[in-house]
Amino acid sequence: MIVNIQQNPGVLIISYINKEGNISYKKINVPSQHQYSWLYSKQKNRGHSDFSSWDNRPVYKVPSEFLSKTRLQEFFIDAGEKIVNPLFEMNEPNAYFCDIEVEVDEEGFPDPDEAKKRINTIAWSHKDEVYVFGLKPLTGNQIDKIEKDINEHIKKLGIKYRFIYKQYENEANMLHDFLYNYARHAPLISGWNFWSFDWRYIYNRCRKINLDISWMSPTKQWYQHRIMDRNKRVFITLPQHKLIVDYLDIYKKWDRTIEVKENNTLDFVAEAALDIKKVKYPGTFSDLYNKDFDRYVFYNAIDTILTEQIHKKLKTMSTFLGLSNITRVEVMSAFSPIAMLEATLVRFAYKRGKVFPKVHKERKRTDYEGAFVFEPTPNLYEWVVSFDFASLYPSIMRQWNISIENFITKDKNKEPKESETKCISGAIFDTSTEPLLTEILTLYYNQRKEAKAIHIKAEKEADKLKQILKKRKKDVNINLS
Repeated sequence: MIVNIQQNPGVLIISYINKEGNISYKKINVPSQHQYSWLYSKQKNRGHSDFSSWDNRPVYKVPSEFLSKTRLQEFFIDAGEKIVNPLFEMNEPNAYFCDIEVEVDEEGFPDPDEAKKRINTIAWSHKDEVYVFGLKPLTGNQIDKIEKDINEHIKKLGIKYRFIYKQYENEANMLHDFLYNYARHAPLISGWNFWSFDWRYIYNRCRKINLDISWMSPTKQWYQHRIMDRNKRVFITLPQHKLIVDYLDIYKKWDRTIEVKENNTLDFVAEAALDIKKVKYPGTFSDLYNKDFDRYVFYNAIDTILTEQIHKKLKTMSTFLGLSNITRVEVMSAFSPIAMLEATLVRFAYKRGKVFPKVHKERKRTDYEGAFVFEPTPNLYEWVVSFDFASLYPSIMRQWNISIENFITKDKNKEPKESETKCISGAIFDTSTEPLLTEILTLYYNQRKEAKAIHIKAEKEADKLKQILKKRKKDVNINLS
């Protein structure tokens, strides 16, 4: 799967996840004959002989030093499977988990954009190890005690962590060592509420104390990623060629395991998924740091371990990563359904000799009629039924051949022809040929059915194995007694 695509004139630098779960790089030279963009032709009889636009208009090529996002998808097809296939192998990245604790005083919880307060500790977990980087000293006995407390707290999971503590003279040294010697080498870094707080705080705190961390990106290139924070759109700065994701966002968007979601706090999700809660403490968080630093470190370590174990139990990250790979977009683009749909449409259209030319026009926001919803009257009623139609809208689109490129017009008064479909909104579609969306939806719908069948079969086999193990355990207990 592709992490990032960085363009230089005539060259693509692509980072991707290799078979070992680490990041590899591929440099692809773009031949001059492929360095172009598509434009609409104003002359009907003048256009490319092999291609037309998605809406059946003539198009022509114009030289372009950089490939647009649609042209990139076309180039991947032109480049051939030998070059492209390694980029889209379903290799999951080695995931590392992080959680920070910040100085808290009477002013309240610190703002991650201002990052005024010192970072006290950083927890870092991967597989069977958890590190805590801190500013206060701990004795060997204290470290051993914290490790024992950690493993006692998570004993229900049947696993054990090795605990390592590293102390620093000051915050700058701690941040530099953590970022340069640990985070820099991690293919994927995640945490709970990581975008809205932890990563934003780390990045802005480094700027606050004049700590240069440009080397977090192998090419020293960074980009802006838009997130929602407290119902507001904000931008966070992320390094190129590295995956920094928020497990909370992934969980909210894709988790289907926990049916009743009372809230999205780490405490609730950890209990629902693992039957383990966060560490409790008396008094204030400031008192905990000043009077019981051992428990403060223990608290920090458990938070990052819980996130890692939620990841291993729910496997929600696999959905996110899989979607990016199936639709052949950069991993972070999987957060955008539009980006994934656009990329898929471009690939399927290109194989039909259709392209999406550049369009320079202002977009005007318009209202459209949505689904009709009855106004409910709260009460208890008898003889109530509920219908759940599998993939309702995709099925309607497939049945009636509705797609963007076969849209004709919108006219509630026009009578449709035999080869046309008219919707209740007045939108009319040409149904004489199979449209793009029908082809795409049919392919993915069939793949979904196959995957569900495999899942059901695997669940049945797992239940059989559980019954066999349960019987054998019972027989062993009888023999021992």
